[in-house]
Amino acid sequence: MERIPRMRNRRHTENRITVANLPGDGGPNRFALYSHMFIEDIHSGILGYDLSEEGKNRRIRVDGDERGTTAVTALCSSLARGYMHGGKIVESAVEAVALHLAWCGEAVYEICGIGGESLSLAGIPPSHLFRIPGAFVQLIPIQARQWAGGRRYTYLPARLAWVVSVPRELGGPRSYRKLLNRLTAMSASAPEFWNRDLSEGKFTPEFPFGDYNRMRTAYIARITHRWGWNRRDSSGTYDTEFFFFYRGLRFRRSQALVRDHIVREINRLLARLRIDARIQLEGYPSPTEIGDLMDRTLSGSLHYGEAWRQSS
Repeated sequence: MERIPRMRNRRHTENRITVANLPGDGGPNRFALYSHMFIEDIHSGILGYDLSEEGKNRRIRVDGDERGTTAVTALCSSLARGYMHGGKIVESAVEAVALHLAWCGEAVYEICGIGGESLSLAGIPPSHLFRIPGAFVQLIPIQARQWAGGRRYTYLPARLAWVVSVPRELGGPRSYRKLLNRLTAMSASAPEFWNRDLSEGKFTPEFPFGDYNRMRTAYIARITHRWGWNRRDSSGTYDTEFFFFYRGLRFRRSQALVRDHIVREINRLLARLRIDARIQLEGYPSPTEIGDLMDRTLSGSLHYGEAWRQSS
């Protein structure tokens, strides 16, 4: 798929109902060690950069007539604004949605241009956005109203919104945000009381940091069990090599679930907008295939190293 002219990319910002940028629209402060690593790891492996022979056959294909594929290109270009996966529009759109999901657990977009020739999607900042029956309401802070024509809020009917959430199989958006908050809380180098005492000039040398790190590692492994995240820790200090790779397979399966879910939601949107085109994943391992690799590894019929290679 080729890039479309930048001028068309900008048109949707002129006709949108919601406001594009608000003070503090970055969402909750999650720039802590483990939550930030978790967000990065989910997003970075959605499509990946596999340089093997198998990776050369991986792509996202657009099926449809010329008019339909042109509409898909326009929509995906608006999704991928400022984000390019090797210059590929559709892949970039999938990764852009994945990044939004990884940060917020839910991605909300305004559908712009309905009834016209140029359809596009505009991301809505997660802060100050509230869902009500049949619509979304975006509250505009006082300091931002001068940029919003003096408006105090915007009202977006549900028919003009497209929402993608973390799949239910992975806990859904609320569970995901709760997980991020827990990871943020566990990112401190020591318990809160120890850091507080240290700031007051009190040092407790007998504090058992070894026990603290071990319990923290076990806690993070438990709360991320559904995802299979291994914290990028291959030291083998607290687990075996097999356990490390098996959890890694589970995490790749979770990434595949998110990838398939995003593609499925895009296709549902295309059908909703009556666009005669669909996108298809080619060459990427499905969640079912990775699950089969996990079962074979667990039974001993497949070496975990080979399972790891096939799941990449």
